[in-house]
Amino acid sequence: MVDIEAIGSGSRVFDYATLLDHQRIEPAALELLVTAAAAVAGPGLLRACFDLVALDLVDYSTVGPEDHRVLRIRELTTRAQQIDHLTSP
Repeated sequence: MVDIEAIGSGSRVFDYATLLDHQRIEPAALELLVTAAAAVAGPGLLRACFDLVALDLVDYSTVGPEDHRVLRIRELTTRAQQIDHLTSP
């Protein structure tokens, strides 16, 4: 699910970071999104924006069951590692 109200209210790289939090992204689509986002603002700002998106999701997930929160944290950590790998020289 994508929070469409959050899209377009700030920087384009933040919009990309918001899209990157989706749980099911095909590898080719992930690479395309990361490449486009890094081209907009650079890899460092992309990583920072994704970290903010991830922290917001983790904070939001505290209202749910702990096992769901732990799983989501693992998924977001994996995605952050994928972004780091795709944007590293």
